[in-house]
Amino acid sequence: MLVISRKIGERIVIEGGIIIQILDVDAITNVTKIGIVAPKNVQITKEEIDLNSRSEHRTRYSSLAPFI
Repeated sequence: MLVISRKIGERIVIEGGIIIQILDVDAITNVTKIGIVAPKNVQITKEEIDLNSRSEHRTRYSSLAPFI
């Protein structure tokens, strides 16, 4: 994992046309807002949504496992 510090307004550029920009940092709530620019073929998902989606998929289709 690469760990770098950025200030509000600064950007990180990743190969493939992906840009991450720090939009806001709230020290009281410990929340950082970021903006992400990426090609349309790049899916961007928050980890908790992705993990929840995978769990729901496994639960929903686990009974079909012998048939898949």
